[in-house]
Amino acid sequence: MESEFLRFILSNAVTAISLFVGMIAFAYTIKGDIKTHFHRLGSIEVELVELRKIVVALARQEERLTAMDQRMLSQGQRLDNINNYVNNSYKREMK
Repeated sequence: MESEFLRFILSNAVTAISLFVGMIAFAYTIKGDIKTHFHRLGSIEVELVELRKIVVALARQEERLTAMDQRMLSQGQRLDNINNYVNNSYKREMK
């Protein structure tokens, strides 16, 4: 009877020790994963800052191009108006 009792206690002790070792291994694994994710997130933050700078620069460039396009269109309209004025003046003189 005592050997059965000792076997029962020994099996419970082995189970408890294996669970404890498993929990410690799990904790270290999670800790390592968190450090890895922390480093990865840090590098992603740096890349996002660079991408934000690029997007801002592209938006500024787009605004500059839009403003230049508007200036060119208005200059073209002025040239068309001058051309029409000259042509109309020439036609009136020819009559």
